[in-house]
Amino acid sequence: MMTRLPLFLLCCLVILVLILTEAVEEPQKRGISLPKGVGEYDEHFFNDHEMLRPIFDALVTEMYKLLPRGKRLSSVLDVGCGTGYLVEAWRSETPLSKSYCVEGSSNAAPHWPAIFARRYYQTLDLQAPTAVQQIPKTDVVTSFEVAEHLPPSHADRFIQLLVHHSPAMVFFGAATPDQDQGKNPSHVNENTLGYWIDQFRHQQYIIDFEGTAFFRYNLLKNPVYVQYFGQAWWYVKNALIFVPQRNQTDVDQAIIHHPEEINLLSPNFLDIGKGRLEHLWKRDWTEFATLFYQEQDKAAKRIILQKQQEYDDGDDEL
Repeated sequence: MMTRLPLFLLCCLVILVLILTEAVEEPQKRGISLPKGVGEYDEHFFNDHEMLRPIFDALVTEMYKLLPRGKRLSSVLDVGCGTGYLVEAWRSETPLSKSYCVEGSSNAAPHWPAIFARRYYQTLDLQAPTAVQQIPKTDVVTSFEVAEHLPPSHADRFIQLLVHHSPAMVFFGAATPDQDQGKNPSHVNENTLGYWIDQFRHQQYIIDFEGTAFFRYNLLKNPVYVQYFGQAWWYVKNALIFVPQRNQTDVDQAIIHHPEEINLLSPNFLDIGKGRLEHLWKRDWTEFATLFYQEQDKAAKRIILQKQQEYDDGDDEL
């Protein structure tokens, strides 16, 4: 699945990103309001996101490339959609016109387009036991930087909500430990990538490692995202893609064909973060890459065992 590109092009890309990461900014410095307490995102927080709107177009551009072309997908749900910019990017930039929003804060509602708000948007307490019954059924689900706002005791229920209607794909990302350096009191469950992978596995969803690597790689090449990288670095750092467990064979085939020249543990990737981001970036990217190659080995073994089983079954029929 990963596009084979000359190594020098990757190096040029990373050099560009390295330059831009010098401008990694604290939320307060770039004018984004932080909540004063748990769940206290006010209208100022959502107003501040207007400056970041182009990022959501870039995210949708790269997510859409990964949707299976053999299936007629027409709908998407963004859980914790905030201003709805990602929702409207799906609607305007792709054929997925049935683009829905579920948001936990009513302060985001003034930003929703009036023409679509009543049909496609709703405010919902994501911790309520009945929340899962109120979300629309869609082909694709997205949720970026939302799960960390819910207590650990609710993590499994939140993942159940995301996969309740058996979407074909889930694009997910959540803040990792110390991502906001303790400055955001609404982050009550900053956790590792492995933690969320396990949470999805408990709901019979597996990570598509190659798809995730492809998404991250392409996002780092996207000129719009690169332009805003210093203000939205967490999207690419935390991104994970999940698919139903029944897709295991396809996922295995994809990861074993990962291009060797694109080494996810290369300094070209590990050294992208600078300043206060350096340790955080290297730690989280290393975790992803390590898990990737561990899973690649497991996938190769599963494929060998499957072929052996098919061979043995063939002998039994003779």
